[in-house]
Amino acid sequence: MRVQVQVAVIPPSVKAEYEINRDEIRAVGRNIAIIFGGIIAARVLRTLLKR
Repeated sequence: MRVQVQVAVIPPSVKAEYEINRDEIRAVGRNIAIIFGGIIAARVLRTLLKR
């Protein structure tokens, strides 16, 4: 069994640009801090309630 596949890509090169500004970095960092803070608070509460 013989299969031939031809793929032509137009345009041959694709460029993508994305600019990240400091506000986006701060927002992501703040969200990560909120998530980890919630996880830590939940663990502390769980250990306190087990006693």
